[in-house]
Amino acid sequence: RLADKWKVNVKNEFRIITGNTDEVNHPDGSSIEFAFNDLSIVFSRKIGLAGSVAAGSLLRIRTDGNHARRFIQQYTTVGRFAGYRLAHRFSADQTLDNDQPATLRVRYRLATELPLGGQAVDPMELYLKFSNEYLSIWRGDSHDFEIRMIPALGYAITDRNKVECAIDYRLDRLRLPDQRHTIWLSLTWYVVL
Repeated sequence: RLADKWKVNVKNEFRIITGNTDEVNHPDGSSIEFAFNDLSIVFSRKIGLAGSVAAGSLLRIRTDGNHARRFIQQYTTVGRFAGYRLAHRFSADQTLDNDQPATLRVRYRLATELPLGGQAVDPMELYLKFSNEYLSIWRGDSHDFEIRMIPALGYAITDRNKVECAIDYRLDRLRLPDQRHTIWLSLTWYVVL
């Protein structure tokens, strides 16, 4: 928290690709590739009882030196009900990449969090989280859609520390005959300072 209604969210995320995929094809036979590292900072301000607006930026660092910059704007509302939370996020982002046309994405995400014991997620407790996200993507003259479904199992270590393990399923290229299905394993550690 920065002030009464302000927060800052700092994220360091990296992706490693393993296995036999089109993206990992090394002549030496290895099947592990460092894909990129994302560093982001997003400032948000609470508005009303359950909403917040946010803006920020992301820097995608690649090993080949071809970095990308993304600008993020979003509105989020969270409803707290007996035994679960329900969040809606509406966002837009613009990505500038040296080797591709600029990308504009408009996104909607619905997410819920369910404690596995009691009415709220307490320290030393497991919880389930599920999110479903829909993206509309414009890059140059092309337009595409993407759908993401992410079930997660989380553990609240303390009020300020949580860990989650999730399966991130993505279906994209919906407007093309060769639709692509990808699955990522996501390990996340949330720390509130």
